[in-house]
Amino acid sequence: MKLSDLLGARIVSEAGDQLGHVFDVRVERVGDEPSAGEWRVKALVVGRRGVFERLGLKSAGAEPLLDHDVIPWDAVLRLERGDVLVRT
Repeated sequence: MKLSDLLGARIVSEAGDQLGHVFDVRVERVGDEPSAGEWRVKALVVGRRGVFERLGLKSAGAEPLLDHDVIPWDAVLRLERGDVLVRT
């Protein structure tokens, strides 16, 4: 799966509740070497605020992201085509 496959995916809780869609992905570099190393997914950004941030409107007075707008990667239980199942 590519990171681009996550964009637009539906976020679904274990209980079956739809929590939104993935609008952005947070990553972090693993390792000390700036030119080498791997990238690791850190979190998924969902919701309306995530759309604003993805479009670069965060600095234009849009509301800041809240905790429920960012789903930590360790909460992801399973990835399916078009859906991301997360721990509630």
